[in-house]
Amino acid sequence: MKNLHFKCSGKFTIENGKLKSDTKFIVEKTRDSILITSEDYSINQINISGSNFSQMIGSMRGGSYIGSCGNFKNISIKSNKISFNGYEFTIKNNILYINDVEFKEDSKNKQQEELKENEYLEYPLERESISNINVSSSAELEIKDLTILNCENLSITIQGSGLFETTFDGYFVKNLILNVQGSGELHINKFQSDCCYCSILGSGDIFLRHSDFNILDLNIVGSGDIRGISTTTNSISKNIVGSGDINGFKE
Repeated sequence: MKNLHFKCSGKFTIENGKLKSDTKFIVEKTRDSILITSEDYSINQINISGSNFSQMIGSMRGGSYIGSCGNFKNISIKSNKISFNGYEFTIKNNILYINDVEFKEDSKNKQQEELKENEYLEYPLERESISNINVSSSAELEIKDLTILNCENLSITIQGSGLFETTFDGYFVKNLILNVQGSGELHINKFQSDCCYCSILGSGDIFLRHSDFNILDLNIVGSGDIRGISTTTNSISKNIVGSGDINGFKE
């Protein structure tokens, strides 16, 4: 079984057996894990808007510096140019250029560039192959094709302000574990499970809609909420530390 880990921002969907995005993403695959990252996410950690870039260059004008910034190493900064990993950032007439192409925040040029090695707009996933999903930072994931999920054991974790949601097609998972760490949201729709364990650490929320669970074990530390909407269970356990709330479940 595979772990699917999103360590980036952006919106993703899984449909027809493929992970898809409107913007290219990077896949790093090991024997038991698939890591999804994005150059755009890493670059965004360095604010490259024209004005801030100009200020940064201005403060360093006339010198050079080799060091690290964000997720990048061995960055070279000279006068009005920064270069790293094959990219050159320059300022001409107060306009930012990346590899001599004018940078525009609403530009779609990124989507039209030739994909490099390990870059994708679509990535195939095997049926019932994913047993662990981790959504970090502010990534958003919507699963429209539930058949890629393992039906024996499935763990879904949101870390940060991310969003996870499933379609209403219906799916059975024997053992389901749901975790939110931070302010993210996790939406499970029309699921069935023998045992479902939910945990919130922080201000995030878990929504269980039109679902049925034999055993529900619900835990909150913080101000988050776990809400059941047209959801039933034969046995429920609740534990809250803080100002969080658990409501809406029918026994």
